[in-house]
Amino acid sequence: MNSEVEDFDAEAELARKIYECYRFLAGNAGSNEVLIQKIDALAEEHLLSL
Repeated sequence: MNSEVEDFDAEAELARKIYECYRFLAGNAGSNEVLIQKIDALAEEHLLSL
């Protein structure tokens, strides 16, 4: 596998794990829907930039 593809795969996996952590934290933040929306938007923006 080419190193650029491996780098992309590693970055995508890291982004996915970070997103899951933020979703877990946001889900435990009570009813703070604004926080969840901001995290969702940041994660989506980051994932789309990969």
